[in-house]
Amino acid sequence: GDKDDLLPTSIGLLNSFPNPFNPSSIISFYLDVPQIIDVSIHDIQGHKIKNLANGFHNKGSHQIQWNPEKSISSGIYVVTLKTNNSLLNHKILYLK
Repeated sequence: GDKDDLLPTSIGLLNSFPNPFNPSSIISFYLDVPQIIDVSIHDIQGHKIKNLANGFHNKGSHQIQWNPEKSISSGIYVVTLKTNNSLLNHKILYLK
């Protein structure tokens, strides 16, 4: 019943700036324990188009930059941050 039940235990935050973005986006996230994670970009249909990070990351704040390739079209994309026990999604809008 307390507020801690609503939050994933391993992740405090997933965000991006700027949003909408062009030419690149900075994706930031926070881990409250060191752990293995996977950060990927998916299109709105759910196809993975880019893996930005995977493997062990320390506790604390992290930032990753995404520069879409020229073949990437404008539109909404979904950043996913996966850990052993949680999954966060964040929508970003790419404008060419």
